[in-house]
Amino acid sequence: MWEFENLCMNNMESVDDFAAVAMLLVSQMQALGEKVEDNYIVKRLLRAVCVKFVHITMTVEYFGDINKISMEEVIGSIKAYEERVKMQNIRIKEQVLFVRGCGSLRERGHGRGGGHAEAHSDEPTLL
Repeated sequence: MWEFENLCMNNMESVDDFAAVAMLLVSQMQALGEKVEDNYIVKRLLRAVCVKFVHITMTVEYFGDINKISMEEVIGSIKAYEERVKMQNIRIKEQVLFVRGCGSLRERGHGRGGGHAEAHSDEPTLL
């Protein structure tokens, strides 16, 4: 089926959406009587993912046995990678917000050295 052969994930597409399309296409091919080998599906999926997942696809290709790994395992690995990247991005955003919050405290005079110096010394002043 040419749709599966030309399958390509776009950058804004989630792994879940991509996997749903891929599984639908595989089901359609099987319903039409085509014999679809698991290793063909796996290889095609690894080639079809977008650039942001190239690290995980290369890892699966290098360390996994492409002839034995299932479509579900590949999708699960890519999904796990996607979730980990999302968590990293959330942490980075939280750190940025924290740093911005600390900066605004300093601007108001609550941070280190940001307060106004008042003359409260014990030394007598001359009039």
